[in-house]
Amino acid sequence: MPKPFLLAVEVEELALGHAMRKIRAVRGVVSIRDLEQSTKKPKANGFDVPERPRKQMKKFDVKAKEFVASVLFKEPTSAKVMKQHFADVGRSTLSVNSTFTEMKDDGLVKLQDDGTWMLTKKGRDRTRHQLPKKGR
Repeated sequence: MPKPFLLAVEVEELALGHAMRKIRAVRGVVSIRDLEQSTKKPKANGFDVPERPRKQMKKFDVKAKEFVASVLFKEPTSAKVMKQHFADVGRSTLSVNSTFTEMKDDGLVKLQDDGTWMLTKKGRDRTRHQLPKKGR
């Protein structure tokens, strides 16, 4: 069986009826689709799935890196404990690992042999300047 090819044709509104009759009369035309009317998405698994609006992302005053650094400034912490800290303040626990990776690439944290993360000297110096001063 020959393979049909999709062909797009733009026609003026007044000439649409005449053009459609002529195109249908041409030998080899398999079907005609009106692309403006067939913009519905196909049904997933045969069911019409209603579109759900995306949840709006939460905005935090403190960036994830700064939050992690402030926690690690007090003591070395495992990723599991850090995820609990993230959950306590309403952050997504899924972003902990990527935050640790970014900070490791920047040279701000390192992973110790016991599986806890700690600030490097560079990370401690940077965090020390970002933390609010006592007594002011």
